[in-house]
Amino acid sequence: MAKRTTKRTTKKRTPKKGTKKWMGKVSARMERKGTVGSFTAWCKAHGYGGVTAGCIAAALKKGGKLAKKAAFAKAARTVARRKRRRK
Repeated sequence: MAKRTTKRTTKKRTPKKGTKKWMGKVSARMERKGTVGSFTAWCKAHGYGGVTAGCIAAALKKGGKLAKKAAFAKAARTVARRKRRRK
């Protein structure tokens, strides 16, 4: 049998861009800044019963800092849904 002449290259695994505990870090930062619940308050002030899919969509359309809060709310809902499914 002939010896293999080319080197095998192994693909290095690069870590994902974010960390696994990113949501905890963001939540802690929100507590420090005092902005916990501000998006819920905005949703209720605009006639939504709380943070709903419609409220998130409206905030994403509006843009700016509100869109960032809406994107976080959307991610938090997804994480919560996945945790409920695991049980």
